[in-house]
Amino acid sequence: MKIRTNQLLTLKSEFGRLAITAISTRDIALFLESCVECGKRSMAVALRSLLLNVFRKAVVEGVTDRRPVEPTRTPSP
Repeated sequence: MKIRTNQLLTLKSEFGRLAITAISTRDIALFLESCVECGKRSMAVALRSLLLNVFRKAVVEGVTDRRPVEPTRTPSP
């Protein structure tokens, strides 16, 4: 629970100022790339997975019709 809470706080600090419909694939790719560059590859993988779930749920709930995370690649070593 603590790990998920910290992940959500990280995403909120990065994307919290934007409407979910305003978040682009480029925004997500740059964010994940910055995590990898800081040596936090496993964190980037986990955050990408969480973002996939968030956008999947947003589509189901009718909040948005886009999933900008899907075109990004899972960070590699």
